[in-house]
Amino acid sequence: GSKHGASHSWSVAQCMSSCRHLVFSVVKVPLWKRAVNATKGSSSGPFNLRLHRPRAFKLRRENAMTGKVDQKFTISMFSQFFKHVRTSSSTITIKNLRRHEKLYDVKFIGENAQDAGGPYRESWQDFATEMMSQCIPLFLPVPNEQDSTSANRDQWLPNPNPSGSDDNNGMSPLCYDAFLFCGQLLGIAMRNELCLPLNFASIVWKALSNDTLTMEDIYQVDSSTRSIVNGIRNFDVEKNGKDGFLEIDLMFSCETLNGQQIDLIENGSTIQVTCDRREEYCTLLEDYRLHEFDTQLEVLRKGLSMIVPIKPLTLFTWSEVATLVTGRPGKMNLTLLKKHTDFKRWQGNEQTILWLWELLEEMEPEDQAAFL
Repeated sequence: GSKHGASHSWSVAQCMSSCRHLVFSVVKVPLWKRAVNATKGSSSGPFNLRLHRPRAFKLRRENAMTGKVDQKFTISMFSQFFKHVRTSSSTITIKNLRRHEKLYDVKFIGENAQDAGGPYRESWQDFATEMMSQCIPLFLPVPNEQDSTSANRDQWLPNPNPSGSDDNNGMSPLCYDAFLFCGQLLGIAMRNELCLPLNFASIVWKALSNDTLTMEDIYQVDSSTRSIVNGIRNFDVEKNGKDGFLEIDLMFSCETLNGQQIDLIENGSTIQVTCDRREEYCTLLEDYRLHEFDTQLEVLRKGLSMIVPIKPLTLFTWSEVATLVTGRPGKMNLTLLKKHTDFKRWQGNEQTILWLWELLEEMEPEDQAAFL
C-alpha cells in the first residue's frame, strides 16, 4: 500500500485514484468499513496506561512562556503514551492497537478519576492538543501563522527538522519513531471514530491519501512564497533593467519552516540570483517547498498503514480522509451553550450579546467548532 501502488498512469489504482472525487460515498464508505473490519485486531482487553498530567500541563505553560520543548519525549502526555507503547512492544503489539474497543484503561496519577470512559476521551483530546502545539517537536504552525491577513493561519505542518540538528537533517531514530507513532494514532482514530481535533494543512492529508500535491496546496498556507515567486517572475526587465534585479540581493537559498537557511544549489547561500537565472530560482524554490516534508509525511503514512488498510484511502479525497480522523462538526446546541455561559462585566441581555448569539446561529457547523 505504498506510494508506488498508483505510480503508473495506466494502472487501475491510478485511474481510481484520479477519479476519487467522482466516487460516491455510498460506494467507497462500505468498501472502507469492510477493509477496516477485515483487519481488526485481537480483543485481549485494554492495557493499563498511567499518565502524569501536572507535568504535562507545566510543560504547556513553560512552552508558552519560554518556548520549552519536550525534545526527548519524556514529559508531555503524548510522550508518556508514546514511551509506554515503545517500551512495551512485546506486550502491546500492532494487533492490540487495531482493536475496535477501548484501547487502554487510563489512570491519571494523583487524581481519583475512575476510567468509565471520560478520562479515556480526555486523554485523546490531550494527545491531539499537544500534537497541535510546539510542546513536542513534531509539528509547527504554517508560514501564514505569521501573517495576520492570510488564510489558514491555524493549520499545522510537520517539522522538517524535529531533532533540531544544525545541518537541517533532523530525523533521529527517536523522532522517526515518534512520527511513526503519530501515524498510528491517526489510524486508531479512524478505526474507533475518535474525532480528534487535528488541524493539519491539506499537504498532510493529501500525503496520507496518496493524492497529488500541487503548488496551490503550498500557497494555501504559505502566501509569502507565492508573493516571492510572483514578484520574481513578474519583474519588469524593460523598466528596471537586469542590474535592477540585482538590487533584490537574492541568493540561491531559502528559509525552512523551522527557520534554518538551506542551499537550493551547491553553495547557494553565496551565489546571487541574476536576472537571467530568476526562473531557475523560482523552479528550485517551488520544488523544495513541494518536497520539504517528504521524509516526515512518508513516516506518518507508514505508521497509518500499520493500523488501517492504506489502499482503500486512495478512493477518498484529502478532505474526506481528514474527516475520517477529525469527524464532521454537528450543529451547535445554542440553547445548551446559553444555559452554561457565565458573563463577567455583562448581564447577558445586552445588544452585543444578542448579536453574538445571532451570529453563532447563522454560522456553519465548521465555523461554530472553530469558535469554540
